[in-house]
Amino acid sequence: MAKKQKMSAKQKQARVEAAAAREAAAQEAKQRQELLKRIGIAVVAVLLILGLMLPMTALSFCGSQQVQTASVESSAQAASSAVEQTASQASSDSSATSSAEDASSQSAAASASSSAASSASSSS
Repeated sequence: MAKKQKMSAKQKQARVEAAAAREAAAQEAKQRQELLKRIGIAVVAVLLILGLMLPMTALSFCGSQQVQTASVESSAQAASSAVEQTASQASSDSSATSSAEDASSQSAAASASSSAASSASSSS
């Protein structure tokens, strides 16, 4: 068996300082790992949030575009039906006007023929 060598006070103090330095370095490394772990968790959380938010935003934007397109199409259909109704009313108004004109021309012709008939009967 080997004999234990006696250490001097300087050697003991050097060993204690070396152990304290190793312990401080280990503690610092542990704190740095914890800090990097927290930063990593924050980065992953932000990426997950963005990864979920961007597609949802895109879908809602596309959905709003479809809603706007649908509302434009429905307003266009409403406008075209309004134009058709106006056109049908105008045609019915013009046909009513033409029938009124026909009726007035017929009544004028009837009155003219009746006045001609009455003047012929009075001259005879």
